[in-house]
Amino acid sequence: MMFDDQTGTVCYDADYFPWGGEQYLYTNTCPQNYKFTDKERDPVWNGADYFGARWLNWWMGRFFTPDWSATPTAVPYANFGNPQSLNLYSYVQNNPLTNRDLDGHASCGQAGQMANKECLAQNTVTVEQVKGQGVNGGPLGFDHAAISVNGQQAVGLEQKKDSGTAAVEDKTTPGAVKAVDPNREVKDKAVIQVTPEQAAKIQTFLNNAKQNPPNYNLYHSNCAQFCERALNAGGVKNVPNDATPHGLVEDLKGSPSMMDYIRMMPIPPIF
Repeated sequence: MMFDDQTGTVCYDADYFPWGGEQYLYTNTCPQNYKFTDKERDPVWNGADYFGARWLNWWMGRFFTPDWSATPTAVPYANFGNPQSLNLYSYVQNNPLTNRDLDGHASCGQAGQMANKECLAQNTVTVEQVKGQGVNGGPLGFDHAAISVNGQQAVGLEQKKDSGTAAVEDKTTPGAVKAVDPNREVKDKAVIQVTPEQAAKIQTFLNNAKQNPPNYNLYHSNCAQFCERALNAGGVKNVPNDATPHGLVEDLKGSPSMMDYIRMMPIPPIF
């Protein structure tokens, strides 16, 4: 989060933890109350963040009150394909690394937010765990990692040609950035919301990699690590460091930890 004063000089610059706690405060010469995701933070009420429909208790990672809807419904703003959305106290479906809440009701892409103009303006990057294909598949059936920007053709890094045992050895061979099969079997995927600038930088990185592909190495320069480099090139924060497609997608999705399961418990707020 960054703010400028009237002269254009940065007077507030801070990084935040995924749930809203202030992590690093670099500059603070113009104290103000707009903090995490540009929401107003109440300095009196234990620093709760006002999202419009509700107040977020960021130090617990949940809202003080359950979600509600102006139209009577059994479970407001629920996506029955995602059990995380059934917890009416949860913040961004317990996945703050990839989701964003604009008004205190639902995260971008969830039911009720699809018509929100700010949500529609969001750019997305998708990282897929694909069933092994081509050189990356081979007899051992390694899974493949592929990345795409705003629904464009997904690409991934693989060996330029079959190099035999290089697929399982610590051996560097020429690489190729290729489009994945449109009929591929996608085992899992993570969708990341990014700014238009970040999306453009990631797409530029991918275009350049197609023309000048990096070398391939199963342990040091593989398909998952290629996706991570693309995200880093776009300036995406908190990019995981994982060498497997499955691990990368799970990390990007923010798989629930024990604290996440605690947050899923619908305990009424205590004031």
